[in-house]
Amino acid sequence: MIKYAREKGLVERVLDGVIVAPSILENPMEWTDWLTWTQVARQLEIALGGRSKVLISVAEEILRSEVGNFFLFFLRIAPLSVIVHKIGENVEKYSNKNLKVKARLLKDGELEILWIPNEPARYSNQMYDFNYGWTLATLRLKGMQDVIIEDIRCVSNEGKPYSHYKVTWTPRPNIFRRIVDVFNFRVRDQKSIIQHMEENHQSLQKQYSEILALNNTIEASRNFYRHLMENIGEGVIWLDTEGRITYTNAVFCKWLGREAGEFEGRHVWDFMSKKYSSVYYGNRLQKSREQNGQPLTEEYSYITSEKKERIGDTTIISLLNERQQPGFLVSVRDVTEKRRMQQKLEATENRYRSLYENSPAIIIGFDHSGKFMYANRAMEEQSGYTEAELKEMHFGQLVAPGADFNAQRLMDRLTEEARLQEVHFKTKNNEWKSIALNSYPLFDDSGSFIGVAGIGVDVTETKRLNEQVVRSQRMELLGQMAGGLAHDFKNILTSINGRSQFILEEAEIAKAHRNAQIIYQATIRARDLIDKLGTFSRGDMGGSELFDVNTVVSEVADLAIPIVDKGTTVNLVLDTKPLVVKGDPGKLHQCILNLCMNSRDAIGKKEGSITITTESTNALALIKVADTGGGISPDIIEKIFDPFFSTKTKGKGTGLGLSVVYGIVRSHQGNIVVDSRPGEGATFAIELPLAAGEQHDIAALKGSSMSTNGLVMVVDDDNLVREYVAEMLQKKGYATIEFANSEDTLRWFEGERAKSVSYAVLDIILPDIDGVELADKIRLRRPDIRLLFMTGYIAVNIRRPAEGEIVLSKPVDGPMLLNAFNRLSEKRG
Repeated sequence: MIKYAREKGLVERVLDGVIVAPSILENPMEWTDWLTWTQVARQLEIALGGRSKVLISVAEEILRSEVGNFFLFFLRIAPLSVIVHKIGENVEKYSNKNLKVKARLLKDGELEILWIPNEPARYSNQMYDFNYGWTLATLRLKGMQDVIIEDIRCVSNEGKPYSHYKVTWTPRPNIFRRIVDVFNFRVRDQKSIIQHMEENHQSLQKQYSEILALNNTIEASRNFYRHLMENIGEGVIWLDTEGRITYTNAVFCKWLGREAGEFEGRHVWDFMSKKYSSVYYGNRLQKSREQNGQPLTEEYSYITSEKKERIGDTTIISLLNERQQPGFLVSVRDVTEKRRMQQKLEATENRYRSLYENSPAIIIGFDHSGKFMYANRAMEEQSGYTEAELKEMHFGQLVAPGADFNAQRLMDRLTEEARLQEVHFKTKNNEWKSIALNSYPLFDDSGSFIGVAGIGVDVTETKRLNEQVVRSQRMELLGQMAGGLAHDFKNILTSINGRSQFILEEAEIAKAHRNAQIIYQATIRARDLIDKLGTFSRGDMGGSELFDVNTVVSEVADLAIPIVDKGTTVNLVLDTKPLVVKGDPGKLHQCILNLCMNSRDAIGKKEGSITITTESTNALALIKVADTGGGISPDIIEKIFDPFFSTKTKGKGTGLGLSVVYGIVRSHQGNIVVDSRPGEGATFAIELPLAAGEQHDIAALKGSSMSTNGLVMVVDDDNLVREYVAEMLQKKGYATIEFANSEDTLRWFEGERAKSVSYAVLDIILPDIDGVELADKIRLRRPDIRLLFMTGYIAVNIRRPAEGEIVLSKPVDGPMLLNAFNRLSEKRG
């Protein structure tokens, strides 16, 4: 009835308001109550125009269209008594609970039928008409003539518990009578009768052969499909409408390690994972039923006889079997190992994906044209571009124009082996970075070259540090060379300087006095120059004391203000607390003032500013000198601290300015860095270690006049220096004794002679043992002796005097020497 309505395009009107699913109504094995069928029949009658008795013709039309060839053949040739018996038997077996049918053949031409509904009160006229038409069509298909159905008692009209019909038709003559009639009617002689019988016999024989051939075909098809099911390589099972197993092939049994008998009659979910309930699996069968023959494929977990889990790719199709019974054909393909391998593969992919995304190394790939194919997060962070932006770019767009890198040349060289090279590229913020890129070729499945992959490490900071180390080593070497020259040169200057002072004091002729004054001034200039040259060495610091960086910076700022152009402002930003360091405040003063002068020259006649700031960070005193000048070109920024390198015009500078700054900073165990870009000014940052755990007394020492005289040991390997110092002291009332080395000094300094000595002036660098070690040995014999050190240069490997000792930097002149003795006298007091 539902199928008929669907073919006529009336199904929506017929099923309007019906709560039972169409799949249930169309399934002959599903039970549906009379109330629902009555609703469907009435709405079908209305949809067809509401004509009286229209459902009789509908039932007859449905039967004629639905009956199969085999059933029609059986209906035609089988005796009526056999058909009546089969109808009763089939109704008892297969009919639903709504209706029971009993039929009894009274005689040829007369049949009695009883319709017994389970709810007589709901057996409507529409259902009566439909069953009436169905019965009438069945008898007519049988070939009965003049069929009449007589209502003896009707449930719908009389309220009886059953309906009683009497069916009559015109009986056909028996076979013999029909043969005679045919013969009498159609033929007139014996020959014709025999010929006619032979023709009919041959026709029957042909029909019988066709039936046998059809049966053989059907049997062959059954054997084929049985063989297919057993050898298909997949598990195959058949489920009834309740999900019970009625068939399993050998593959499914072997897969779960069970015998076929273990499955018979049990629900399929009894052998599946308990992850889901039986209701869930039942709903999947219902969904398959609603798909009208379309396969439903999902993965389920099955449990073997050994309680192991196997994963099956399961396809469910709702079908009718060979007996036209509904059910489900289920095929199961074992994908357990495949899923396990997929899980391992996914885990491996996730590990490598995590490594790719989180690696601090740059990972990139570009095709044969140099266009990016991928870039990891490290490349995004280093370049400033997102991966999407990089994929629209070529690697050559990032590489420095002057760099020795050509993407195509690299690809040509990568046909056989990987390459390691340094690449300079520009970031999105226009900063240049260096990466050590290890690149290797990429090939497709056919072995064709498709591009280049690379793994790189940012070496920008490493290069900067290496360059700083190399520069430091170069400067240290130059400083050692300069220090050695300075030591000898200062000894010479000491003698010249001292002798010129003597001439100045003693000369009576004005011209001689003038010449001596010129010599003295020349030695002072030579001393200043050699002092600058001596600052190349980390150890050449001269005097060392505690002082506040803020004080020195303030003094420099006061000096810088009047010497800069009117358009340049000097800004001073000091830390709120003292920044006490240990070193030479005079040299640091010179260092900062030198940087300010360079800033002044960089700004020139334009308007600009010089900003000097101090602050403390990580136990360091940080001094910054920043200007708004033209900046420093990248190609010379690495050379600015080299000695004798200058960007000024000839005659405007010695080339010792920044190299002296560098040497002073290094002598204070500090560091200096520069940050500059063309057109953006320059900032020099000096880092000095803060003095910790010491008494920060940074008051200036006051000098005093000599109060006493005494015997002074003068120890220096340079005769001129030694003689000058001795003569200068003698002029001031001191007795002196001179030694050229430590061995002679210690040999003499014993017993009563040691007690007679009040002072010792020691050169730090001596030919045998250094002056500091000599001082230690002297103090072992005379702990109260007062010592004064002189030096033209202290190498890195030479010991420095202890804190608090007085150290004079050569060349030593008279005032310097006498002031040092005043300080020694104060200590003695």
